[in-house]
Amino acid sequence: MSQNELIGLAKTKRSGKITYGTGAWYFGEVEIEPSQEVVALGDYSREVKTMKIEEVLDDYGLDWNLDFCPAIQGLVMKDNISNEERLQVIKYLANVVKMPFVEPGDPTKTASNLFYNILKDKDKAVHAIKAREVEAVFKKNRKFHPYKLRQLGLCQSGCADCMEKRFE
Repeated sequence: MSQNELIGLAKTKRSGKITYGTGAWYFGEVEIEPSQEVVALGDYSREVKTMKIEEVLDDYGLDWNLDFCPAIQGLVMKDNISNEERLQVIKYLANVVKMPFVEPGDPTKTASNLFYNILKDKDKAVHAIKAREVEAVFKKNRKFHPYKLRQLGLCQSGCADCMEKRFE
């Protein structure tokens, strides 16, 4: 099929309904396998221990200035963080900071606990934890992409710190 035929096809209306099935997307009778692999998270505590940001970073062995880029620092400190921004922070913890969902040997140290304690907007943090957004990002192995921060107007166009850390 030529490029012009594909463009023409994309512009035409098509019938069909996309519905979400058990672990796969369906379009009519055609099944499309999900692109994300699902990983086991292991045993962990669902409790969130409230701590000051300095204490939780120290407890998890993280440094505010070394482990968090200015764009993520700005997101974390926002009074009202959007759903998309919140997901970017969670993906950043998973892929750039390389925080395991559960610390080996300590099931009380989870990414959910870290996320709750660093996020300034506690209402949104509670919502994210109740909706299991942190678990979903880690379980489906979702990747952080700095271009999304650029689209949100939070990251400088020439910055590549996140990508360098992601592939270390």
